[in-house]
Amino acid sequence: MTVFVAFLRGVNVAGHRKIKMDALRAVHEAMGHAKVATYLQSGNVVFKGTAKSPRKLAADIERAYQSQLGLSTTVILRSASDLARIVAHCPIALGSGRDPKFLHTVLLSGQPDESAIKTLTAYDGPEEFRIIGDTLYVYYTYGSGRSKLSLTRIEAALGLDGTARNWNTVTKLREMATHRSTDTSAN
Repeated sequence: MTVFVAFLRGVNVAGHRKIKMDALRAVHEAMGHAKVATYLQSGNVVFKGTAKSPRKLAADIERAYQSQLGLSTTVILRSASDLARIVAHCPIALGSGRDPKFLHTVLLSGQPDESAIKTLTAYDGPEEFRIIGDTLYVYYTYGSGRSKLSLTRIEAALGLDGTARNWNTVTKLREMATHRSTDTSAN
């Protein structure tokens, strides 16, 4: 079995599309996933599962959420090894007074093409950002709430769905996923 993290787009944000984490865990358990855990209230589910295609697994999870919870959301899936790579290859340096809470990763539904990347890089703001594969790293100099580089703007420029998490959340989820990867007990 592979350890995955399901990142749900737009769940429990600003009081919209509220869903209880125990309900999410129950859906995953009903799908036969093991070692299911959630982190925070923003739709982060870590689990062990089998999938020949992560894209198909994400679509199956979306359908299960819709049928069992009435929740229509985009699920972006990353394996534990994907998450380890995302953390290890972060191109934005922290330190020198840079707060990790201002560093976000935007997990994209695919890899943007060159013209889409050019569209995004035409944005001229105080944020520092880099794209590596299907991940956009953004350092929000004055915080994401004040930035004009919103998720909506990013998705429109890149022509892809995405969901953002701050660096502290990403590193905690990597830790949880790594723990499940090395845990050999049945459940």
